[in-house]
Amino acid sequence: MLLDNIYVVNKMEESRHLSNEPAIDKKSTRVNTIIPSSNEIRTMKIRISHDLEKKSTEIRQKIVSMISDAHSGHIGGCFSATDLVTVLYYYKMRIDPKLPQWKDRDRFILSKGHAVPVLYSILIEKGFIHDKEVSQLRKLNSQLQGHPVMHLTPGVDMTTGSLGMGLSAGCGMAIAAKLDNKTYKTYVLLGDGELQEGQIWEAVMTASHFHLNNLIAIIDKNNLQSDSPVKSVSNTGNISEQLKSFNWNVIEIDGHNIREIMDALDLAEISYSKPTVIVADTCKGKGVSFMEHNPTFHAIPPNNEEIDIAFTEINQNGNNVA
Repeated sequence: MLLDNIYVVNKMEESRHLSNEPAIDKKSTRVNTIIPSSNEIRTMKIRISHDLEKKSTEIRQKIVSMISDAHSGHIGGCFSATDLVTVLYYYKMRIDPKLPQWKDRDRFILSKGHAVPVLYSILIEKGFIHDKEVSQLRKLNSQLQGHPVMHLTPGVDMTTGSLGMGLSAGCGMAIAAKLDNKTYKTYVLLGDGELQEGQIWEAVMTASHFHLNNLIAIIDKNNLQSDSPVKSVSNTGNISEQLKSFNWNVIEIDGHNIREIMDALDLAEISYSKPTVIVADTCKGKGVSFMEHNPTFHAIPPNNEEIDIAFTEINQNGNNVA
């Protein structure tokens, strides 16, 4: 659903989507007052979506480089989340690399912390982390540990790794924003296997009870966990219907369709009384043919030959972007 009639855009802000600058001036309100026509919005979003597709290609290339240098990392789950996190950081979130602790920034929690190379790649591209760190993934004393560490890495809002805790932290941040009369949003990216954790559902109830409309969960539904299909480990059933029963606003999308991700994030931002969850159907290993839907690449890094093939296929996919 394209939000032509309700999404307010400041045309002067168009160029900020792929820049390192904060989304809006720190003294301004969340939404500016210039309202382009429906056709202008449509044209603008098409152009931005093409840029975001190219950016996703660059992020996948950086992920391969990082995991190749480290000889370690969870590449499959990084690739399933790449398009989601890229659109979030380059299209939607209010952040400032020069002020990583800016109090009015939007927050992001990578609850599936093992996919942190996708976050590090973007933080490096955005300027939170120096580019020289790209080869330091999982190195002792580096800023790029195997799971996110908030006191160690600029731009990381929450330490994660033990699955199931991110949504609870997100509830806390969303409640804090309301108590402080702040307008920032809190985004939490979850894996679908992670939904087997009981703490997730405690947080789901909490968010609904406190009407946390400033909390947006995104489920990376790639249907695989570790070395098995999610449904064979513990079938989570119809996730969307379950979350609707807890009074969440549910949006279902193709998690690799940039326009759908953009529209879902726009729609989530205008939820007035409920928390929102975006259930994104994704493909583990997306972008590299032999990794797609292949649980082998959950935690096993590609070998040298596979790395060369991965770079080639990612580049080819990027060149096919219209």
